[in-house]
Amino acid sequence: MTRKQLFGRKTARSKTRNIMLVCLPTAAALGLGALLWAWHPKALVRLDLVVDSFSFEIARGTEEATGPEAHPSQRTILDDAFVSSLAASGFKSVHFTPEKGSLQLADSREFDLKAGKYPESAWRIIDVDDIIAKPLSPALDAQILLLPDQAQVNSLIKLDSLRVSTGSRVTIALLQPSKERERSLSVTVAQTPATDHQEAQEVSVPDRFQFIASQCTVSGSPDEAQTVTYRTRLSESNKVVAIVGSDSAPLAIETARPLSDAALFTGSIPVRHVSFDRQSHSDRSRAESTLVFDEDQNLLTFPPYKQTRFNFPESPVLNDNDVFYMLQLSFSPNGKGLKITLNGLTREVRSFSNAATSNRYDINGIDVIKHKGWLVAAIGFAGWSLPTTLAVLKFVKELKAGSI
Repeated sequence: MTRKQLFGRKTARSKTRNIMLVCLPTAAALGLGALLWAWHPKALVRLDLVVDSFSFEIARGTEEATGPEAHPSQRTILDDAFVSSLAASGFKSVHFTPEKGSLQLADSREFDLKAGKYPESAWRIIDVDDIIAKPLSPALDAQILLLPDQAQVNSLIKLDSLRVSTGSRVTIALLQPSKERERSLSVTVAQTPATDHQEAQEVSVPDRFQFIASQCTVSGSPDEAQTVTYRTRLSESNKVVAIVGSDSAPLAIETARPLSDAALFTGSIPVRHVSFDRQSHSDRSRAESTLVFDEDQNLLTFPPYKQTRFNFPESPVLNDNDVFYMLQLSFSPNGKGLKITLNGLTREVRSFSNAATSNRYDINGIDVIKHKGWLVAAIGFAGWSLPTTLAVLKFVKELKAGSI
């Protein structure tokens, strides 16, 4: 082999090496960038929403025992609230003990339609030790109503903190405000089948109150009308009305104003299967969002990476397998919806609009590098730029020397 051929081989190897020193770091950087772009890690997400209704399942918290022997724990979903009236349906029984000699039953035939109340002549004293109301039949929509007696216009009913078991399905809805029903709230609880017994929901009532039962059998009642109305005081030994949920139907509690402007709930409840949609009234085959337009809310935040806003009427969709924590529930400042705050770890949050268009919100490796990995980014850039720069300089030097 001649000297010229040897020189040519050396030149070719040098040229190939320089090209590889330029291309390989660039290819590696591009590949790493593609991997970071495609990587969507689980991240903390916060949702600040205003809705008129939403539903969720009480999840098992990390502090709770697991396994077949673990019993469902109780979670408070509503703090104590004062309301002007309270209605309940889907119950197994309602029980209270009246003060001796204070129980009065109204004659339904004497109701004054014009005045909207019973005259004093319609009331008669009956001697019953305990009042127990039960639905006439599971097929009938039995309901009870508690409200202050007409003589106590400024009295309120206290709904003691509402507690439900792990695994229960809960729906909370703000009823449309009007002059008669402002800030009215509906809470429906479908208890978990794993619950061995239903705990009674306790309601504290004023000194004198009315109890109206519809489609119920009421112990000791001589009145066979479909709706019976009592007024009474509670016994000193038992100052609450106990409402026991049914095993076969969701317990629904509906409250009428006034409810406090303060938070309806503060704490931390683990939830999953959270839903922000409902069946459309105009088209039963289509779901519609329950989000309420609010220019200051409906925020989705990936702290500290980025924040975005849901476009009304988007409906957020959370991963059913992820557990979120409900941190707050209150009325929105304008009273048009319920303000809720959720925190949780997830890979993505999706949303759907009424037009069935889908949006995806998440973070990727590029976001993580930008906010948490400037040193890693600097090292990576140096690892790419140093060999590339040396290769380019060597290539230029050899080109000037005429060896290429």
